[in-house]
Amino acid sequence: MNIATFIETFIYIMLGVTALVAFTGIFVISFMYIRSAIFKNLEYKRYFSEPGAISGEEIFLIEELTNHTPFPMFGMDIESYVTSKIKLTGCESEDSVNQHFVSSFFVMPFTKVKRKHKAQCLKRGVYDLETAKVAYAGQDVYLDSRTRLYVYPKDLPYEIKSAVNKRLQYGVSSTLNVLEDVFEISGIKPYVSGVSANMINHKATARMGELMVNSHDHMMGRKVYIYINFHKDTKSHQTLERFEEMMEIALSYASFISLDCAESGFMYAVRANSKNKDGAHFLKSDLGTGSVHHMEIQKELALLRYECDHSFYTMLEEDIEEGISGSYCIILTTYMDDAIAEKIEVLEKLGNVMDTVVLK
Repeated sequence: MNIATFIETFIYIMLGVTALVAFTGIFVISFMYIRSAIFKNLEYKRYFSEPGAISGEEIFLIEELTNHTPFPMFGMDIESYVTSKIKLTGCESEDSVNQHFVSSFFVMPFTKVKRKHKAQCLKRGVYDLETAKVAYAGQDVYLDSRTRLYVYPKDLPYEIKSAVNKRLQYGVSSTLNVLEDVFEISGIKPYVSGVSANMINHKATARMGELMVNSHDHMMGRKVYIYINFHKDTKSHQTLERFEEMMEIALSYASFISLDCAESGFMYAVRANSKNKDGAHFLKSDLGTGSVHHMEIQKELALLRYECDHSFYTMLEEDIEEGISGSYCIILTTYMDDAIAEKIEVLEKLGNVMDTVVLK
């Protein structure tokens, strides 16, 4: 090979290498652009089929992945860690705390893929999913995919439900007269001692020449207060595990009673001297009626922890000072002592029917 041929061959090789490098650079840049465009236009969300479920129930965790680009997505993995208290099918690995959950997707351009995964709610509580890791083409990004699941107290056995229902109906029927509906006026009647001044009908009084008051219709409801004592008796030899089991039963009682009240048209409220997951130091719900109020209470019960730094006696004393009366009050506790008995006696003197369930 003469020198001219060698130079010519060398030039062709260099041109080929340059073209290959240029092509590779263009390919890499294009690939990075496509990958960036996919990540930028990727929509991922997840949620549970129900906002809340009873402990032991099976629901679904639903994932939705939407590709808003003209490029197909091959082999995209979405990873997250989910608490082991919500048992998911198809986990990569799991321990007593978390499950490593991975979903692999292949999504065509401008397409949305929806997936449903069975989820069994094993324990009462509130569970939050926050971010998920998306792995695609050698790069990882984290997407905000927040959702919350409330797991409500476990359902009571039928026999206990029946017994609770009987004592609830008996207790409510023993309270004072039914509540007046202040928004519905059925007529007027002469004033009698003890009637509130704001009930006076001034137009009717002027017309009749004597003091007349409004007569209100009566509602079907009555007032029910549910008290849960989360304080553990220091004199008891009960283990912490057994105490927690008893408190779960107490919460199941409270859940069922509030549902029964909602279905019966009663007004009801729940009190508990327990911290909750969102930072509150005790639960003191307002009186309310109906299924919406019941669901709000269910969420509050799901939030409760076993931690207690609010005195049960103080909780009862607060309602005594507010002067609650004409109510059915049921106390759920793992022990009784003189201090609780004294508060019960005072509440009875105020005209309440007191009922205590001591859980052992």
